[in-house]
Amino acid sequence: MIKYPSRQVIKETGLDFISTDNLEQAYILLESCQPQIVIVENRLLEDINDLIILKQNMKNSKIIILGDTGFSGFMEDINCIPSPINYTRLASQLNLFKYE
Repeated sequence: MIKYPSRQVIKETGLDFISTDNLEQAYILLESCQPQIVIVENRLLEDINDLIILKQNMKNSKIIILGDTGFSGFMEDINCIPSPINYTRLASQLNLFKYE
């Protein structure tokens, strides 16, 4: 669900990841695991209901939304990194979440 530069940042932090192009595929892949961190591009979230469903399915996961959204501060364990993406901030956020 993320583009090449974001993938590179994730690799640099030493985290393993799975990537998909849509939320439906993500839910299928995520059924078999409960990731610590879920990163979603804002273009995949049509409305607040998508975020609510994502959070319900990923109860124990931290969620990072890449891109501009109105969801900042909406739910606990959800952080937004606005466009243009600051990759240093993304790496910092991933490292914080990794050790929580």
